[in-house]
Amino acid sequence: MKTWVATVAGVPTAGLTPTFLQYVDRTGSAVTPPSIIDLGGGLYGFKPSAVDTIAGVAWLVDNGVSVDDSTRFYEGLVYQYIYPFAAITLRDPATGNVYSGVGVPTVTSYVDSAGNARTPPALKQASAYFYVLNPTRSDVLAGSSYLVTSPVDATPPYWAGGLGDTLRSPTNTTGVKPERRAVEYLRDWLLLQLPAKVAELNADRAAFIRTTTGGPFVIPAGYFPKVAFNAVNIDENPTDFTTYAPAAGTLTSAQLEAAFNNPYVSGQTTTVGGHAPYGDGNPNHYWLDDRSHLGFNASSVVLTDQNGTVDPTHYTANTASGYFDFTGHAAPTGAVTAAYTYPGTTIATVDDDGRVVITDPNPPSESTDRVSIVTIAPDTTGGHTALGWDEGGEKERRSPLYAPTRSAVMDGWPQTPVAQIGQGFVAVISKRDGKPWGEVLRRHEYLVQLEVALFHFVDAAEAGLGREHMHAVLQAVREVLFTERGRRLGRDAEGDIALTLDVGGGVAERPFKWLDAGAPNTLFDVAFLNLSVRVFERPALS
Repeated sequence: MKTWVATVAGVPTAGLTPTFLQYVDRTGSAVTPPSIIDLGGGLYGFKPSAVDTIAGVAWLVDNGVSVDDSTRFYEGLVYQYIYPFAAITLRDPATGNVYSGVGVPTVTSYVDSAGNARTPPALKQASAYFYVLNPTRSDVLAGSSYLVTSPVDATPPYWAGGLGDTLRSPTNTTGVKPERRAVEYLRDWLLLQLPAKVAELNADRAAFIRTTTGGPFVIPAGYFPKVAFNAVNIDENPTDFTTYAPAAGTLTSAQLEAAFNNPYVSGQTTTVGGHAPYGDGNPNHYWLDDRSHLGFNASSVVLTDQNGTVDPTHYTANTASGYFDFTGHAAPTGAVTAAYTYPGTTIATVDDDGRVVITDPNPPSESTDRVSIVTIAPDTTGGHTALGWDEGGEKERRSPLYAPTRSAVMDGWPQTPVAQIGQGFVAVISKRDGKPWGEVLRRHEYLVQLEVALFHFVDAAEAGLGREHMHAVLQAVREVLFTERGRRLGRDAEGDIALTLDVGGGVAERPFKWLDAGAPNTLFDVAFLNLSVRVFERPALS
């Protein structure tokens, strides 16, 4: 509860109706304020919501013209203690009321804790008299301070303050065990947050293959690239390729993209006297044998009969129903074969560098065990070479990440190989060193250095094909740690974890092997993450 007193002639006075002149977030944008409560005896208050407290809000309350000038306005702000910001209110020096002039304040000094100049954030204007100054996280960690100069016709003439990490004092803790606290809270936070994060990352990890350069591309005649995607986990060598038909000649990136989004079908045969659509019995209507491609591209159709290519002016292609109408022309006397393209699933896009990217429409999935695979069949026409692909074909494969189970986030190294993890990954919280921190300023904090080893099962089909899976594991762990709550390992309410920082890490030089360096059976890939955790310890005096 935020409270204040309002006086009339020096006496605290109840029954007033204070109102918010400003209630804004750290960007200066208005948010819905809470209700102001008359607590009796001249005391007033309101309670910011949990959302407001987490986001950070600043306010200016007007108690009314009848109160003493010294208690006319009540201003303040609330924020998470590791992410402060500042609010500035300008007044009219003649009337004491809020400023109504046209001048604006300026940040005239912005320095770190050592006095080194930093680039100040822009003052965000909520009104002519109310501004907020919102530092970056690096400004906070640098212990930044500011000096703001008001317009010449406003008061006070200067505003100054600090924007460093202003730690609040948590409640007393039981025992002095900073290393234990850091490890236990880290483990709990990883187990709580990783399942959702792993699902989020899997959705963005679809396998893809792209051309090595941007267009234009010189496509040779007769180039019909074939692409397949893995529909199920067991289908490691797909035979159900889809054929595409980029036109021969010089193509732009957009033209090649369109070709890969319009599959090609050849050899679909219809015979004389074939059934007409909807049973109309018209002998001049010829079905395609493959009726799954209704809606084919009329402009791409090539019909051939026993005499060769059929004159396209001798028939009409009914793309909606999938037949050809020879009404008014001599019907073919034998079989008619159709080659055409049709709008397919979007598999191709063009990146910012003009490269054409072929992407599996379905990403890997932990819940269905789906592996994402893109396979491009071999080609001997020179078309693959034009796109920067191997003539023997290309394949990209990505297995899903699996969130670690409780037994796979380990407090210390296991005694035996971790066979139970399957395709998941293991986090081993290994080294932990603690020492008192900031003894001159505070006598209740420890800095605990942790090393976390991350092991990921290597699918034999992906061995030697890259280490994207390990980058994804490292990303998952970092992203759950370096949110506002993650930096405190979920202990923001208790306050005993002040800050968690990444102090180095990465993917190891070589994959991990349980056996000696010459062993052929690589089981796991590995990464390391080093963390620095500030732990507050203040045992109760007893």
